[in-house]
Amino acid sequence: LTGISCHRPAVIERVAEEDWPEVDLFMACFYQMTRSEDEWEKLIGFQPLQWVFHRNDPETMCRTIRSVKKPVLGFKILAGGFAPDEKDGAEKAFAFAYQNIKASDGVIVGFLPVFEDQITQNAGFAVKYGGVS
Repeated sequence: LTGISCHRPAVIERVAEEDWPEVDLFMACFYQMTRSEDEWEKLIGFQPLQWVFHRNDPETMCRTIRSVKKPVLGFKILAGGFAPDEKDGAEKAFAFAYQNIKASDGVIVGFLPVFEDQITQNAGFAVKYGGVS
């Protein structure tokens, strides 16, 4: 299979619109990590000094994910590990992801099981919200 992986909804939208026959699936980052200085200026008024996970990005990418016919694997649903810092953040991220993608889609999740059993936790959330068994 051949896929396109990106951080920008517009890339997926264009490839889908042009119906590239060699593309079987997409991988879509829930956070747009590739904004230019001008884009940041328009969005928040300045260029951040480090990575920023904008709260509106997942909703925007999920609209794109739902608009394309081909399967999509969503990634960085946990905001690069920052989502679990909020109360129930990891669970909320899984719930949001599965509630806002198509049934033919899935998620890819990284983990660092140093302080807790994230493997079991993430698998549990996938079962609970993704209908995986």
